[in-house]
Amino acid sequence: MQPSEGGLSGGTGSNTVKIVYLDQNKWIELARARHGKLSDVPLGEALAFIRHASASGTHVFPLSAIHYMETARISGGSRARLGSVMWELSGGHTLASFRLSLVRELEDALTKRFPQVVPRPLNLIGSGAAHAFGNAFRTYDLPEPYRSRLPPYLVEQIERVLRAMMEEAILTGVGPRGVTMVPFRITEQNLQFMNHLATLHADISRLPRDRWEDALYAMSLSDIQEPLNEVLEYHGLTSADLERLGRDGLRAFVDDLPSRRVDLHLHRQVLRNPALVPKRTDLEDWGGLGPAAAHCDVLVCERHFASLLRRDGFRPRAEVLTDVRALPRLP
Repeated sequence: MQPSEGGLSGGTGSNTVKIVYLDQNKWIELARARHGKLSDVPLGEALAFIRHASASGTHVFPLSAIHYMETARISGGSRARLGSVMWELSGGHTLASFRLSLVRELEDALTKRFPQVVPRPLNLIGSGAAHAFGNAFRTYDLPEPYRSRLPPYLVEQIERVLRAMMEEAILTGVGPRGVTMVPFRITEQNLQFMNHLATLHADISRLPRDRWEDALYAMSLSDIQEPLNEVLEYHGLTSADLERLGRDGLRAFVDDLPSRRVDLHLHRQVLRNPALVPKRTDLEDWGGLGPAAAHCDVLVCERHFASLLRRDGFRPRAEVLTDVRALPRLP
């Protein structure tokens, strides 16, 4: 999976840029430090490190679609303060949408089994909400007749400024002339996912114990059926071609999908620990932190999720931290 324009890389070598994904609560900590709400010297040092690392290009701190949605739930001045810090420190960089990164994962896994499949290019790191949401948002283009009346260089400059203003407003919730955006609330999808986790053990434990893993793999494939079918059709394959891989081959195929591998691990932990209590925000945690663990170099998240990721010796791609204050000490 290729990085964004500007030479960003997903690797951790000395000549590459490190991709550091911060959980929403870590952004909130940094915003409090930035606006003088906390007297915390190590946190202030972390803020200074992030600002310098982002500006110098040694690290990138991208936002995901989940960040946009969680920030949109906040109203008033709190959102404006948080959004301004996210905009400043991220530099407007965003992670590719979950669907687009999953499509690339699928193509990478398929090409190991079907050499005729040539993965399409994908920038893991891009810029703006459109990149985070899979180009669901339109970028701002100066309307006619203004475009045709102005020299191209001036049109480009105006559009660049206006797009930056719009991107910042999406985060802060404050548009031109002080217009504020309506907060986004918890959705039905959040409650459905919460119920899914709450009933997972009861649902799967009805099966013989030696079938639990089969059920988890089947669930994982079912969750991505739509993009999987789309990718198969694009490359002239059918579900029958995939089925011919057999049970073990299909398992290996799913294991070759980095985000699915993380998702499977998390489901195993829920299944093995029926006392875990799901939260209404689990959908955002799994949807944002899971892919970040699969593709970024460093993930900074809260202790509960870090504990789930580390159980049973599981090692995602990302180095998992729980304290943003540890960032300045990373090699």
